[in-house]
Amino acid sequence: MELAIAFAVLSALSMGAVYLIDMAMVGDTYSRPSQPMFVSSVASFLPAPILFLLEWSNPPPNAAIVAFAAGVILMVANWLYFAVIFSDAGESTELACYENSSVIVIVLVAIVLTALGRYHDQLSIIHYIGIGIGAIGLWALALWGEKIEFVDKRHRMMLIGFMIFAGSYELLADYAMHLAMLSDKIKTPLQAFVSVTPYFWIGLATGVIAIAPKQEREAIRENWSNICSKWKWIAAAEMCALVAFGTMIYSFTVAHVAVIAMIAGAFPIFVFAGGIILRRYFGFSKDTFPEVVYPKKKTAAVLATIIGACLAGFRPGR
Repeated sequence: MELAIAFAVLSALSMGAVYLIDMAMVGDTYSRPSQPMFVSSVASFLPAPILFLLEWSNPPPNAAIVAFAAGVILMVANWLYFAVIFSDAGESTELACYENSSVIVIVLVAIVLTALGRYHDQLSIIHYIGIGIGAIGLWALALWGEKIEFVDKRHRMMLIGFMIFAGSYELLADYAMHLAMLSDKIKTPLQAFVSVTPYFWIGLATGVIAIAPKQEREAIRENWSNICSKWKWIAAAEMCALVAFGTMIYSFTVAHVAVIAMIAGAFPIFVFAGGIILRRYFGFSKDTFPEVVYPKKKTAAVLATIIGACLAGFRPGR
């Protein structure tokens, strides 16, 4: 359990770094959202053959299918992420809080399953309070965000969809690890992780279809030299993303999905504080990391989403 918590904290730090690096690259590296989507999908495939070589045993077919589905759903969430963050509507802290609130989606699904008599945990009033606090925090962020004037209905729906797909991927990834652990051939959490996650990475790599349209292929071809010139930033972002997702999925084998989600979900505070530090002390422009218009109010909103997610996701360990 302690190792799972440590990995969840590492996931939070790594995911915060991903958001900050992506915002730093806005406008300077990619000309269209399909380009970071393509690069990220290619990078996501790289761990798969390595893990296949290390594979100790084949996972059950149902575990492999569910893991692949989790990767595909995360790919859809990533597309929404890139579409928002690489637009005028993108604001890193608010987007991070929507991903953090994916735990609310997990609990809402749990509520439905509980009503159908198909969920193993008992929900209490604290979970409903957490959902309410988290929703208020997201509403406050929308009210006090620096770029709220740009966030039209289309992008707001993308943010909500991003939260839903992020929560769905976590549920499926947790279920895939659970199915793997039921196999007689798999004895340890690490063995389950090594056997199942290649299928997850392959599912995530399906995002290469982002450049299937002719105009997208032409755009990335024209911008390719510029993308290559920023390879250090890109490598750093993709490495942090691999660490963030990999440590979270491994943690699912030894702790409840909601517990891990709520700990790893602390990353918006790192994004919020990191943006301020990069702007004030490292010379990043206000266009990249805007000056906080309502610093006290926004701090309260960020904390509310994190506290709400923690309350909504509170569960005893396995």
